[in-house]
Amino acid sequence: MKLIGLLLLSAFSTSVFAASGDVYCKDRYTNKPVKLDPKNSGSCISELYMGEVCFTGNRGAVIDLINSPEVDEAFSGTDGESVRSVKYHGRNEISYWQIDEANELSQKIIIERCTAEFFKY
Repeated sequence: MKLIGLLLLSAFSTSVFAASGDVYCKDRYTNKPVKLDPKNSGSCISELYMGEVCFTGNRGAVIDLINSPEVDEAFSGTDGESVRSVKYHGRNEISYWQIDEANELSQKIIIERCTAEFFKY
């Protein structure tokens, strides 16, 4: 009986306390922080591509977000622009490659954790 309770508690805590992470950019008109939402007209997608973003939370969760099919799909209307090879970089950074297939260009982008100052507007 104790084993069943322990298993249920373990499953509950895993789903409730799952690591989360978010990516933010600044709205170009209001300068307000905006959370990356690839399902919402690609908010922050062009900023992600340009490296004009920061992140909060668990870096692994942020890497999963940037690698997600939804972010990949948000780039589908471009002429070959994408982000690839997202990985840990240093202690508080994430790196990825900005890919521009039409112009045969690539560039390494490094993003950092958002500061408290970032959220002031």
